[in-house]
Amino acid sequence: MCPLHIHEIAETFAVIRLRASASVASLSPTNNTTMGPIGMPEMIMIFIVILLLFGAKKLPELARGIGKSMGEFKKARDDFEREITHAETDARTKDAPGKEPRDS
Repeated sequence: MCPLHIHEIAETFAVIRLRASASVASLSPTNNTTMGPIGMPEMIMIFIVILLLFGAKKLPELARGIGKSMGEFKKARDDFEREITHAETDARTKDAPGKEPRDS
């Protein structure tokens, strides 16, 4: 190959590389917007999709199951918080031997 052809090939590759980097840069988002809260149209679309997936007969069962699981989760969270506060109270009373624990 002639050195002239190698120079042309290198120049062509440089142009291709610049165009590729410019197209990748145009794909990146230019504004830094974050997603906001879910609005009413989005909630309606989600409900329609769930209705189509599960059917009208299964929705009350599904809602009942979700409600029960949320109630159990809340109960477990309250029990855990109660255990933590009792452990803290017990640790404080062991550090101060002259004081008795207070029930809250």
